[in-house]
Amino acid sequence: MGLTQWHNLLWLLATLLCYWLALRLAKWGKQHTLLHPLSLTVLMITALMLVTDTSVMTYRHANSIIDWLLIPATAILAVPIFDQLQYLRRHWQRLLIPIIAGGIIGPLLATAWMAFNGADAALQATMATKSITSPLAMEASKVIGGWPDVAATLVIITGLIGALIGPLLFKIFHLHSETAQGIAYGTAAHVVGTARAFRVSPRAGAMGTVALCVNGILTAIILPILYLWL
Repeated sequence: MGLTQWHNLLWLLATLLCYWLALRLAKWGKQHTLLHPLSLTVLMITALMLVTDTSVMTYRHANSIIDWLLIPATAILAVPIFDQLQYLRRHWQRLLIPIIAGGIIGPLLATAWMAFNGADAALQATMATKSITSPLAMEASKVIGGWPDVAATLVIITGLIGALIGPLLFKIFHLHSETAQGIAYGTAAHVVGTARAFRVSPRAGAMGTVALCVNGILTAIILPILYLWL
């Protein structure tokens, strides 16, 4: 094994170790909102990259296998949907309305806020894709004139914020429905939010999965069409 392969292996092991430590810290902190495993992992990895002067491209290349594993991991999300299939069949109309509404309002508000603050068209286009999964966001932002790499970063930030403040917002607005919480997480905070929804209940996780899939597909299809018309 060459030096480059050893270097990549060390970074892969470091990533897995950081995530394991993050899970332990979250468990130790009784799943406190501020101790989200993903945010803790990001902080630890960022610190390691700064200390070792490692570039983002080098880190991504070293962990390319994790990117590849995202494909089968995404397919596994079909399992909770299948478990809740009867519920989905009975209430599909009621479920689609908030998902579509959230998928429209979110990008509009984000784009309007960026325009109000004087952001250029490319950054506005990039911000419009913040609430869908990274692969879809990167492709959609590329089509509408945004920055794919920035889109991926915004997706992660959006997911972390949604997972962190979601419990607080649900408490403030007395939102106790597992279905509603799952839809909110999946629509606004994509995969990261859906992972948080699974900690609420299997049904919340299934609803989050449906929301992230529907919102992601619709946004990826509709956004380019809207930008062509505008």
